[in-house]
Amino acid sequence: RLAWLIYLVGTVIGGRLTYTSTDEHDAMDGELSCRVFQLMALTDSRLPQSGNEKVELAILWFLDQFRKTYVGDQLQRTS
Repeated sequence: RLAWLIYLVGTVIGGRLTYTSTDEHDAMDGELSCRVFQLMALTDSRLPQSGNEKVELAILWFLDQFRKTYVGDQLQRTS
């Protein structure tokens, strides 16, 4: 169930349209992302050796969606 929720948050973050987003959407994305980051810290501190593979894969997928949305795939280079 936990992995499913993380995938859901990643889908919400990854499906974000920057040109139609509002402050409310930004706040919701921030809150959801914060929860996943808190879960990551909790998982790392409580289960350093025996993690749940499904949860770890879901977290990696979330991070990829977060990177694509907020960091971007393309960097502008100046010459």
